Amino acid sequence: MNKKLANIELLRVISMFMVVMIHLMTKTSVLTEMKLNQPVYYVSWFLYGLCMTGVNCYVIISGYFGVESKFRLEKLLRLYIQVLFYSIVIAIIAHTLGLDLVSGLTGMLLPITRSEYWFVTVYLGMYCIMPYLNFAAQKMDEKQLKQMLLVLAVLFSVIPTFLHSSGWLGDGGAYGIAWFSFLYFIGAYIRRFYNSREKKIGLYYLAAILIIPISKYIILFAGSHLNFVSSETIVKASEILYSFNSLPALCASVLLFVFFVNVKIENEILAKSINFIGRLTFGIYLIHNNRNISHYLWEKLRINYWLVERENILAIIGIWAAVFVVCAAVEWIRQLLFKLLWIDKLIGKTADVLALSRRGNI
Repeated sequence: MNKKLANIELLRVISMFMVVMIHLMTKTSVLTEMKLNQPVYYVSWFLYGLCMTGVNCYVIISGYFGVESKFRLEKLLRLYIQVLFYSIVIAIIAHTLGLDLVSGLTGMLLPITRSEYWFVTVYLGMYCIMPYLNFAAQKMDEKQLKQMLLVLAVLFSVIPTFLHSSGWLGDGGAYGIAWFSFLYFIGAYIRRFYNSREKKIGLYYLAAILIIPISKYIILFAGSHLNFVSSETIVKASEILYSFNSLPALCASVLLFVFFVNVKIENEILAKSINFIGRLTFGIYLIHNNRNISHYLWEKLRINYWLVERENILAIIGIWAAVFVVCAAVEWIRQLLFKLLWIDKLIGKTADVLALSRRGNI
C-alpha cells in the first residue's frame, strides 16, 4: 500500500472507530435509558448519527480498491481463518473465565455460515461475487454505471427512507448482499470516473450527516405536541433515518468518502503508520464484536453508568479509544503469531494448491 492510497486507509481506520461507537451505543441500553431532558441524550444521538457512515464507507472502500484488483483465493482464506481463529480462541477464553457462551459449538466452528458476525458473512459473500461485480463495473461506461447507481439508490435507499420499507425487495435491507454490492459499485464508480476537487465536500458531508440527529429531535419535539400520535409511533418515526441505507446516511457516506479521496498525505512516515493501522481494522471488529464477549465487554466498562448516570461524555470517548487501541494491539500480536508459526505461508500454499486443482492441473 503506497502513500498515495494512505488517505483511503485513513478513512478505513476512522470508519472502524465509527463502528466501535455504534456498537458501544447499540450493544447497551443507553439510548433507551436516557431521558429527553438530559443534555447527554442529544449528544449521544448526535454521536450515533455521526458514526452511521462507518459501515457504508468500509464497504465502499472495497469497491474502490477491488474494481482494479483480481479475486484472490488466498485473501478469502486469510479472512476465513482470521474469523475462525478469533471465534474459537475467544470462545475458549470466555469459557475458561466462566462466562456464559452465547454461541454454541456450531457457531464457534462455523462462524460464517451461522452469521456469528453478520457483516463478515455478507462481506465474504460479496467478495465471492467480486469478479462479476468488477466485470459489470468495467464494461459499463460512465453514463450506464451512473444510471444503474441511481436506480439502485431509489430501490435500496430512497424508498426505504420515505416509505419505511427496508428490505421490501427481500434483500435484507442494509444488512444484505444487495446493499453491499450497491456500495461496492459506488466505490468502483468513484475509482473509475471521479476527478473533481470540490473544496466544499466536507461541508456537504456535515450537512448530510446532521440531518439524521436533527430530524430525530424535530420529530420528537413535534410529536410531544401531537396528542393524537402514540409515543411508540413517534419514537419509531424518529429513528427511521438511523439506518445504514437511509438516504442521509448514504449521501453522507459518499460525501465523506469523496472528501478523503481528495485528501493528500505527503509525509511518508505518517502514511506508513496509517497503512499499518489500516491492516488491523478487520481484527478490531472481530474482537470487540464477538458475540461471546461483546455484552460482557460493555457491561464491565460500565457504559450505562458513565453515560446515563454520570453524563460523562469524556469517559465514553476514553473508553471508545481504549477499546480500539487494545483490540488493535491484540490483532497485531495475532499477525505476528501467524508469521512466526508460518500460518500465513501455509494459507498461501493452500490457496495455490486449490487454485491449481480448480484449473485441472493436478
